[in-house]
Amino acid sequence: MVETFANHPEIDMFYGDVNIIDSAGSVLYISASDPLSLEAAVAGDFTVMQQSAWRRRVTEQIGDFVEDSHFALDGEYWMRMKLAGFRLEYIPGIRAEFRMHDASKTISLRRRFIDDWKKVLDRLYADPTLPEHVRRYRPMAQEFLEWQYAKVDYSLRDYDSARPSSGESSAANAGRGVA
Repeated sequence: MVETFANHPEIDMFYGDVNIIDSAGSVLYISASDPLSLEAAVAGDFTVMQQSAWRRRVTEQIGDFVEDSHFALDGEYWMRMKLAGFRLEYIPGIRAEFRMHDASKTISLRRRFIDDWKKVLDRLYADPTLPEHVRRYRPMAQEFLEWQYAKVDYSLRDYDSARPSSGESSAANAGRGVA
């Protein structure tokens, strides 16, 4: 990564793929990242693992992580990077390992991740200075949130809540959309 930074001063952040491992350290699967578009960043529909590196100039310009985004703080940060025009570059290849186990917040608190991302999106789309070309991604962000909630509800066998509505919000899903 250091060599890549040295050879590419125009790149602001690098990230790659991650081995997802179990509690014993065995590889379960590879989580492949993908190039991050502005569209995906403002919807939340992206795969950028938190194992990454960025230049000091990024933090100097956009600040630190938002403290109230306990679960979505990395995604919110990548989104702010893209909105600020920074160049994020995907470098294929394993860059880290990420341990998954039943007690990890990634597994045990999935709904809280989605609730946190909803707060991020609510704050983003409530910003009156948000450019119109970014604002147009709001329906996609809403759809992504609804899909994430449905997947969690289904995995918890809450099939009534997981069922997609027919154009109108059901009572079980009321209040989940992006404001």
